[in-house]
Amino acid sequence: MNKSEFHPSKGCLNKGDLMILTALHSASARTKNRLREHGPGFTETKRVQSSRALGDCPAILVHSALTEWFGWLPLNEITIAQEG
Repeated sequence: MNKSEFHPSKGCLNKGDLMILTALHSASARTKNRLREHGPGFTETKRVQSSRALGDCPAILVHSALTEWFGWLPLNEITIAQEG
């Protein structure tokens, strides 16, 4: 499996593409738990520049490829990779 790192501002992923998410070492317990419980594969549903619920940071709405879970994750707490 060839993974290429994704930088959110470059936009090389499209909605619906499978992506692998990992939590940064500095990520909140919530983010780490969601990725551990429902990851690592997700598809993107929506992206916003600022999420009030997540401290006014950019966020991504994702749907788990393994479970029925979907929810918002702060972009400053995750690394996004695309499966090649």
